Amino acid sequence: MDPATVTIGQARDLAQFKRQGFTALALLENDHVRVMLVALEPGQEIPSHRPAVDLVVAAADGVGELLVGDCLYPLRAGEVAVIPAAETRGIRAAACAGHRRHATA
Repeated sequence: MDPATVTIGQARDLAQFKRQGFTALALLENDHVRVMLVALEPGQEIPSHRPAVDLVVAAADGVGELLVGDCLYPLRAGEVAVIPAAETRGIRAAACAGHRRHATA
């Protein structure tokens, strides 16, 4: 791997927050994989959707909720979720002031 393509850092430092809505930064994207760093302010969400790709969510900071199918799961910093392709999913950061949600997918 070319050292120029290596990304190392804390998720909270790499994340790009916007009050208007969540942001997604591509950390790696090619024909085989796409790794995104998603940043949500308190109360922001990624609405439920049903993509045809597997998803791994790793919560780096904050608290929130993960919707998978008809089930709602609490999600906290340090937790990981694996969701199969074609399963409905969405995520919401807690509305508590001072909490931010970072997730890689």
